[in-house]
Amino acid sequence: MTYQPLDCGLYDFIEMVCMRHNLLDVEMLDGQRIKARALTTKTSASKEEYLQLESPNLLQEVRLDMISAITVMDEGAGYQRKDFTIGSCAV
Repeated sequence: MTYQPLDCGLYDFIEMVCMRHNLLDVEMLDGQRIKARALTTKTSASKEEYLQLESPNLLQEVRLDMISAITVMDEGAGYQRKDFTIGSCAV
């Protein structure tokens, strides 16, 4: 499947949760849910973007355009849930 870049606002949200290393509940388009801590983003040689997540004894990467929603699980976070839609980021 061809990678579809995220809307810039959603990418900014991803960067913010990574900077704060927030604990997330990531809902994927296929229905899978991943509860893990945000680490960083990564871009592959083919320009696909990934969110790197860490849970006990497991490091994993999820392609950004495969995410349907993210819920921030940390107490006191000023935001809780962000729904994702596929769009393009104006350059």
